[in-house]
Order: sequence, then C-alpha cells, then structure tokens
Amino acid sequence: MRATWPDSAIACLIAISFLAWGLRLVASLKSTPEPRLANFRLRAYLGTLFLQWVFVVVIAVVWLVRGTPWAALGLIPRFSLPFAIVSSLVAVGLYPLIHWRARLLAKQENLEKIRQMAKGQGPGRLFPKSRRELLLFYTMAVSSGITEELLFRGYLTWYFHHWFSLWPSALFSTIIFGLGHLYQRWGGALQAGLLGAIFAALYLWTGSLLIPTLLHILINLHQAHAVHFGLRYAQRIESAAA
Repeated sequence: MRATWPDSAIACLIAISFLAWGLRLVASLKSTPEPRLANFRLRAYLGTLFLQWVFVVVIAVVWLVRGTPWAALGLIPRFSLPFAIVSSLVAVGLYPLIHWRARLLAKQENLEKIRQMAKGQGPGRLFPKSRRELLLFYTMAVSSGITEELLFRGYLTWYFHHWFSLWPSALFSTIIFGLGHLYQRWGGALQAGLLGAIFAALYLWTGSLLIPTLLHILINLHQAHAVHFGLRYAQRIESAAA
C-alpha cells in the first residue's frame, strides 16, 4: 500500500519531534539547578515515554483504519533461515556477554566513570537517584526498545522505501534515530546511530523486528543496570566519606 499524506506528516513529525526533544533536554540539563533536578528527571522520563507511545498509538490507528498489513511494519515474525541463524547466534552469545558485563561492572574505574558522569553537567544528570526514578528508568529502557524499533526500523524504513531501495531507506531512518539521541552529545548520538545500523541490518536480514527489539531492550537494560550499579557505588563512597 502506498504512503499517503498522513504518513508523510507522521514521518516528518517523528524526525522533528525526537530531535527537538533531545535538543530541549540538552539545553535544560545545563540550565536546571541541582535542587530542581529531581523534578526535571521525572519530567524527562515521562515526557520520553509519552512521546514514544503517542506516535505508536497514532500509527496503530492509521494502520487499523486503512487495513495496512502489519507485516509492513515488521511485526509479523518470519521464521526463516536468517532468523534461525541470528536467533542461534544471540542465544549462544548471551552467556559470554553476561560474564563480560559482570567483569566490567566489577572494575572500580568503570564505576568511577559513572559516578563522575552523574556529578557532571552532561547526560549524567539524567541518571536516576531515587527508587521511583530508577523504576521509571528501567521502564523507559524496555519501552524504548519496543517503540524505537517500531518507529525507526519499522515505520520510517517502510515510509522511505516508497521512494528509495530498502538499504538506503534503512540508512535514512538510522540517521534520524542517531540525531534523536543528541541529548547524549555527539559521541552518544554516533553510538546510537551505529547500534541503529546493526538493528536495521538484523531487521532487513530476518524480515522481523523481533530480534532487533529483543537486543535493543537487552542493551538498554544493561545500560540502566550499569548506571544503577555505578550510583550505588557512588552512594557507598559518599557514605564512607561522611
């Protein structure tokens, strides 16, 4: 089914909204004083969740009204040879990756980096400090893995594919995905773009968002847990110093 003007409007709004939200977070991170930072973090978490799910709901409604096949968004699993190969590689690789991250978090210098980021004026100011913030942080990690794959790998790739071949379409959606992470500065945006490119390749190869979404969630949860672990280390350091 061909893209129509609502699809163009949705695609433009996704690109503009995520970039604008990221830039607003950057500006607010620098200007928000420490006493108001807890409220800012909660607004940032809830605002991100709201932004993600508004677009998912809008796309779902358009899809249902128009009767577009859900396979066009990569939401129908395709059990094929590439899917079996990727699934097997992921399953085999999980065990050594779990041990690798355990060794990573056991190193004091890595925990110290997280502590210093949390004390700085950059993206580390978004790290959760309370139990409520931590719960929202983990919720956002899972939510982003689902919504961002659907919006960027699924919807935007489908949209651009009306004018370009499949791989350039995935590339354009990946660039927009990376720019949407500018609140993590250029280094974080580049890292997000590279991960997005990997997710896009897995999506195009398997024909399904299942594997990219699972990996996206696992990576987000790893990052959320690393932050949690690092901040617990910071609390121990501060308690010992007091």
